[in-house]
Amino acid sequence: MRAKFFAAELQRRPGFDITFLVAGEGQPATQIIDNIAVVVDPTKPWLSERFFEEAYAGYLAACEPRATFPYFRIRSWRAALLWQIPVLAFHRVFYRRWASRAAYRPRQLSFYARHAADAYCLFHIDEITADIIATCRRPLGPKTVLFLIHDIDVAPEPAEDRERLTPRTFALRNADLIIAQTQSQADRLLENFQRTALVIRNPMTLDPYEGLERERDIALWIGRAQPLTSFHKRPELLFDLARLCPEVTFLAILNPDDPVCFEQLMRTRPDNVEVIKKVPFAEVDALFKRARVFISTSGSEGFPNTFLQAGKHSVPIVSLTVDPEQMLSRHQAGSACGGDLKVMAAELRSLWSDHVANRERGANARAYVERFHDIQRSGDLLAAALREPGQTEVRP
Repeated sequence: MRAKFFAAELQRRPGFDITFLVAGEGQPATQIIDNIAVVVDPTKPWLSERFFEEAYAGYLAACEPRATFPYFRIRSWRAALLWQIPVLAFHRVFYRRWASRAAYRPRQLSFYARHAADAYCLFHIDEITADIIATCRRPLGPKTVLFLIHDIDVAPEPAEDRERLTPRTFALRNADLIIAQTQSQADRLLENFQRTALVIRNPMTLDPYEGLERERDIALWIGRAQPLTSFHKRPELLFDLARLCPEVTFLAILNPDDPVCFEQLMRTRPDNVEVIKKVPFAEVDALFKRARVFISTSGSEGFPNTFLQAGKHSVPIVSLTVDPEQMLSRHQAGSACGGDLKVMAAELRSLWSDHVANRERGANARAYVERFHDIQRSGDLLAAALREPGQTEVRP
């Protein structure tokens, strides 16, 4: 969403011509969407994460993963399964173990070497991103702009990785310009990688203020099903919260990112939680307009776009752990609960039943987004940075 908003904002400005490069998932090779060319990136280096991700996407289109042996059921036979299943088994059993120990070696990608771009804006750190940066590091080559998407991006390297080159360290050391979402990300980048970053807050388009006089009947949660060891969205904690708050009606948009985990999780779903697997982006605003409270159970984030969507629609936020830029604690846009689920349940019940407090926190959330995340201001900063990408200094 951040990339989409930035692209649309720059495309409408004189002097910018934007092309979106995306992974292939069966769509046409080239499309025009909202006046922006969307092109399938043909880059699929052998034994790269993108190669395995696309093999997995093809496998999911034909198979239903299971938690028990033989671990999948074929829904529709495709000849490609003859190579996809063995390749994915190799990736799971052998490749990930080997790749976690092997040193990263930059590759030259012919598509990016010959493509006539002035700059590449990169919104994910992986092998392909590092290879693009390596390919562009030549005299008069395209500028590379790396957007941090998560606080994990700037965490210190684990002890086992400090003696070898990884795609993350290569990308952070060699990108021409790094864009941080928050000042704390910029500070950690400077501390851990001795690189400076330009702080540009996530952009948000703002409709005219609608006020608060409308029916709100759900506590909304948005995320995806992941292994229970994941520290990210943690939908299992949402279900725990729902059991503590039986009087609250929850709606969870729970993408089955890991189908096996989704299947296991759904067996424990409380009766007061409705689950929807996917909602088209154009329909998400309608759900935020229904929300009385937005719920976050994430253990770690960058700056969640869902917090901005909640603020856009004057929805107070109750967060178990994450409080980006002190949006909740300092700016009173909701409640930050310090990782304590019982405190979270108490805060949720309070904002669910106390309409005066709910409206006050919701108004604060809207004011925060208007003040710090208006797309015009963020677009101005990014446009200037792209024209002069050497200006990367920030206040430590």
